[in-house]
Amino acid sequence: MAQLKGFAGILALSLNNRLLTLWPARGRALVAGLAWAAAGCTPLPQPQPPAAFTLLEAADGGAASTVVHVSGAWRLQALGPLTAGDVHHVTLSLSRVDGATEIARDRAELSPAELSRPILVSQLRSRSVYRLTARAYGAPGDDAGALVSEPEQAASAAWRVEDLVGLPPLKLHLPLRAVPRLVLTTLAGKRTAGHTDGPALRAQLEAPAGLAVGAGGRVYVSEPSAHRIRVLTPSGEVRTLAGGTPGHQDGPLAGARFRAPTGLVSDDQGFLYVADSGNHCIRRVTPEGTVETLTPKAGSEEGGPAAALALVEPTGLALGDGGELWVADAAQHSICRVSPQGAVSTVAGGVAGDADGQGARAGFRRPQGLAWSRTGQLFVADTGNHRLRVVTRDGRVTTLAGSVAGLEDGPAASARFREPAWLALGAGGQLYVADAANHALRRVNPTGHVSTLLGASPGFVDGPRPQALLASPAGLGFDGPLRLLVADQGNHALRLLQ
Repeated sequence: MAQLKGFAGILALSLNNRLLTLWPARGRALVAGLAWAAAGCTPLPQPQPPAAFTLLEAADGGAASTVVHVSGAWRLQALGPLTAGDVHHVTLSLSRVDGATEIARDRAELSPAELSRPILVSQLRSRSVYRLTARAYGAPGDDAGALVSEPEQAASAAWRVEDLVGLPPLKLHLPLRAVPRLVLTTLAGKRTAGHTDGPALRAQLEAPAGLAVGAGGRVYVSEPSAHRIRVLTPSGEVRTLAGGTPGHQDGPLAGARFRAPTGLVSDDQGFLYVADSGNHCIRRVTPEGTVETLTPKAGSEEGGPAAALALVEPTGLALGDGGELWVADAAQHSICRVSPQGAVSTVAGGVAGDADGQGARAGFRRPQGLAWSRTGQLFVADTGNHRLRVVTRDGRVTTLAGSVAGLEDGPAASARFREPAWLALGAGGQLYVADAANHALRRVNPTGHVSTLLGASPGFVDGPRPQALLASPAGLGFDGPLRLLVADQGNHALRLLQ
């Protein structure tokens, strides 16, 4: 793929009254289109000025709209190395702002074909300021999975409704970059299960599941079937951190025992938290190398604040921004919160089901992977329901994407997964998904669009997509920008997508 230095977009805006919505308005003489030009190529001609502007006031004086009459629609054009396929979709967001605060927003995702048709923007209030923002995303079939406008950048323009009279067409510039080609490589393991420590590519792993990136670039993986925690050091050595014989033993690492550990997460203080699934509790490894039990085992007679509500099968873990630990309990189909002192509370779920709703009214089916966002939301891989869910701090559950089992990209409402198991949040709010039964890595962008990065059939192949293959991907984590680590459970290996 040719390197793309940048594109400029020219957006002509049309407004009509009624609902604050962005949608294609076929057959109307109202138009907003997008035309693209590669940097360094002949610029596109400027759009003709609108023939007329009309300001309409509602009877109550509370709403106003401006109608812009434009003679034709701009169409997506290909110039130089750019082809129409390079832009998969463009999102347009219309927000009403008060100073620097956004107080209302609506968003639409438009394909290149829809960009060539008239678009209607409506329900504008008088004496208000509006901002229109555009972002472009590339075709999921690209080597990179996306040719995008920078996540931190977008084309935008703001105006007052009263100033629309005589306003020329808005010019929005979308800075784009070609994302480097994604390549899958093997960091550790060699497809045969085992417990051999040593140089990464000579070492053996056994069905790694959970994954966490700790201080200094140390990568931790759990091996449920071997009852071990392994670590890949920055020097490229695989070592056994603790475990190997099933049991429940705290103390120094050399004598500590686990039973089917799964989810892992590390914090800024150097603690490593472990979902010790077979022992029905949460353990942690201190920076000094001591294993402690944070929550009592289910059915135990241990005291402490967590004894009243024990976990049954903790799997995925995530750290909230308040220091709390979020836990997916697969056996109880619930999402729990553990305080720094070990107190456990159920936030949502408790019965097998797929209903959205508040607290106990919501249903999950064997949830696993978790990811905490900076916006205070918890993303959940609802494995048994083939869905991605979102849980708020107060326990409100909604479905982000997925429905029945399948493998389908596209908008969240129509996308399908097959037993999504583990999650990781990347730069710009991109959510990465280990779609285990599809043997694929998927990505959900901030607009909810789902794309497949690689996979769709089991195998063990390094290289660029679409040749690269893995099998039953599990834990995910980032050890740097555009460096996604994958616990390749079916291949007994640790892989790197970069």
